[in-house]
Amino acid sequence: PIAHDNLMKVALLYAQNCDGLVLSVPKNKSIAGEGIAHEGVHSTKLGLKGIPALAEELQIVRDLFLLEYTGGKLHIPTISSAKSVDLIKEAKKNGLQVSCSVAAHHLTLTDNELHEFDSNFKTNPPLRTNADCKALQKGVRTGVIDIITSDHDPIDIEYKKVEFSEAKDGTIGLESLFGAVNLVLPLEDFIESITSKPRAIFGLDPITIAEGKIAEISLQAFILHQNHLRIKIRPVPAPNIKMKSNNCNALVNNKAKAAEAKNKITVDKRPTFTFCFSVAVGLICCV
Repeated sequence: PIAHDNLMKVALLYAQNCDGLVLSVPKNKSIAGEGIAHEGVHSTKLGLKGIPALAEELQIVRDLFLLEYTGGKLHIPTISSAKSVDLIKEAKKNGLQVSCSVAAHHLTLTDNELHEFDSNFKTNPPLRTNADCKALQKGVRTGVIDIITSDHDPIDIEYKKVEFSEAKDGTIGLESLFGAVNLVLPLEDFIESITSKPRAIFGLDPITIAEGKIAEISLQAFILHQNHLRIKIRPVPAPNIKMKSNNCNALVNNKAKAAEAKNKITVDKRPTFTFCFSVAVGLICCV
């Protein structure tokens, strides 16, 4: 997060000289403090230090006021609360050049998952309420939220199999993004958010399926299980969920990447997961 207000103002001003895009993580650390879960009923019952949604929303309000003052372009990654959606919706309505993303797990999971102190569900920002989850889904459907990201952050298992308060934030998401989101949103409502919109916002050329073009295609459908992951890192939120998508085949840079039919996922130097236009995966990881 950019804590220094004037630094954020100067960044927005200077970036305009090269038509640059400024990214600002929406977290006020002084408000978030040492919280480890969403501040609400569940964190109170479980005795976990809470992170109020205010910590996110206050930072977004600051950034939007600065953007209105300076002009320029701003991207706000991984929002997680209903109020954040409303703030960005109003800013777009007022003509500000602002975009945002949401992590797939915030569209599909809530802080109700914390009842067993499972550190696989410890994320940053934290999983929030069902009302927040529904508001984020609506934000995608209405176009307020531009990008859906996996927020892919692999954490070694020894940093997860500890007390919840000691566990590191983060989870893997590339393997499950498309199938998980497709459970809660119709394909037509989110397809652009994982393909064309990320490329447009970050100034990358669009990918098309056409004769003579480089093929970048991946198709999947499977039941995701931790044993299917060819990787040492095992924390996966809600494994064994039947998802709407079978890893059939993939074309990467015009080279065929045949997949096994028995629900295997290949995780290598260049993941080819998640659906057609897999070139968008690079953006899905990061924003």
